[in-house]
Amino acid sequence: MLFKKSGKQKSPPATDSVSRQGSVKSVKSEKAGLSPVSSISSRFKLDDAVPPVAQVLSRSPPDKFEVRVTEPELASPPSSSVSPSDGLKAPKLKKRISTIVEDHDSSAYSDDTDSVSESDSDDSEEDDSGSDREEDHRHVVRMFCVSAGRTRSISATKAANEEAQHSYSLLGESLKIHPFSTHFNHYESVIDEHQLKVLNELKKRLENSCSGEIPPNCRNKTLYSRYGLVTDVIGRGAYGTIKVIDPNIKTRRDLYEGGYYAVKELVRRKDESTPKYADRVISEFICACRLSNKHISKYVDLMVYQSKKGTILSAVMELSTGGDLFHYLTMARSRNYAPIAYMSLEEIDCFVKQIAKGLFYMHQHGVAHCDLKLENILVHYRDFEGDNAKVTLKLGDFGQAQVTRTSWETHEQLYLSTNGPIGSEPYMAPEEHKKDANYSYSLLKKDNWSLGVIALIMFHIRRMYYPGLPNREAPVDEEGTLLGTCPVYVWSSTANRVSTLTGHLKPKDRNFAEYLAKRMVADYDTHTKEWLVKRAGAFDVIENLFKTGGGSEESISSGRDIDELGEIRRYCLYKLLDPEPSTRMTAGMLLKSDWLTSVDSC
Repeated sequence: MLFKKSGKQKSPPATDSVSRQGSVKSVKSEKAGLSPVSSISSRFKLDDAVPPVAQVLSRSPPDKFEVRVTEPELASPPSSSVSPSDGLKAPKLKKRISTIVEDHDSSAYSDDTDSVSESDSDDSEEDDSGSDREEDHRHVVRMFCVSAGRTRSISATKAANEEAQHSYSLLGESLKIHPFSTHFNHYESVIDEHQLKVLNELKKRLENSCSGEIPPNCRNKTLYSRYGLVTDVIGRGAYGTIKVIDPNIKTRRDLYEGGYYAVKELVRRKDESTPKYADRVISEFICACRLSNKHISKYVDLMVYQSKKGTILSAVMELSTGGDLFHYLTMARSRNYAPIAYMSLEEIDCFVKQIAKGLFYMHQHGVAHCDLKLENILVHYRDFEGDNAKVTLKLGDFGQAQVTRTSWETHEQLYLSTNGPIGSEPYMAPEEHKKDANYSYSLLKKDNWSLGVIALIMFHIRRMYYPGLPNREAPVDEEGTLLGTCPVYVWSSTANRVSTLTGHLKPKDRNFAEYLAKRMVADYDTHTKEWLVKRAGAFDVIENLFKTGGGSEESISSGRDIDELGEIRRYCLYKLLDPEPSTRMTAGMLLKSDWLTSVDSC
């Protein structure tokens, strides 16, 4: 290991205080800020010609678009491939773990790093070739978190299919949304001149449908005729009511097997005007359609239905067979209701890498998610082997997404802090709470903070609920969901409050205040390839995440790391959760770190 430390620091008494458990709701400022996808189009007149760009962002597009990477990422190092091991033994690594993070000024991340490279074999500490190679890892198939809300009643499915025969698509031959390449080395923005025309027309159709007018060319494209029969109605879950459509009704399959469509109702919020409703629907739909990557939830159509209560808009998407990641992690029962007592670090590593890939892909195309959280990450099973399967994670719910760069811009446009924070409070970055009228911040950096929070929460859930220790079976209710004996979130907020004693600002959450006081402070030297540690980390929640022990806090804090990745995991977590945005680790940097280049994802 190569380190430079500015001084020694004793670890404080062990503490693992955390905030309350439970999924969180999103918030969004009512003030106008950096435009979401749909808000950009709303500033244009609805005609055939592209209006002046000054109406959008007061910047004129050039005759020829020149797109640059807004956030330089890291060069692809030599790579190799190995699967993580089961249990507590150290996994075979792709390369020597040296706690080195690659040069920030190098080229972008490439998915090719997941493949085997002969040039990397000499640097490996172990030979992972031949018969010694470990098998591909699988994850436990858990109870489908929304399956309890399914209904097979004849009346419910009949009503759903009657509605499907009168739900019409707003898309057509003259209104197509072209997806991007799936590769990571493309940087086109979701907004260009062609898409502006499409957005204008789509918004016009949405506004007309909200007033009760169905375009004539849409009336013969019903939900029923395009996608098939509604077989199930899910009455509760991460999205509320969802209809499940089976395009191949002749062959009845298990819901876990996939191949189904989900119809998600895009409910109008209370007191939401028609233009705002249309803007929000477009924002979510366009992002999901153009971003074509296996770690992005795929939307395929936008439907409208005139009910007695008014216009109902629904998005047709692929059904994720495992629900959302929050409920996946807090469901401590397999699909056969067997208790789950252990989750390996390699499983969480796999999840972190997949989420980072999806986020990096979004950022490459000038889109910030702005509400990245466990509840907005969907779980999809594939390649079943008994009660285990490979898992693909997909980023979903783009209702808060913001365009940070158009095709005629070369740099990210910053977001004014006076517009208020966006997203869910436990995942918000510290800079979102600043009230300075002259301060603006990067929404991409905000997403990177949320990525760090997600990684921290997942490892924390694993240590507290699934350590695989004797007599430590996770406490669950009658449905198999984890009970709130140990909270999930490490802190509930990063906002400040005014101290009644000093009159100064201080974090209102005690756990976050402790993190700021005890976090690791370090720089990365690109010339010496060293972490320059200015202050050693002493925040026990992070320091103890990857250590062995007999179960007590004392034995864990004095234990050793389970594997060689423990140290670099901690370093990367601290760097993702850097309160200073300019020095915060990005998704691309994380993907090229020694941590994730040593991880095989599903």
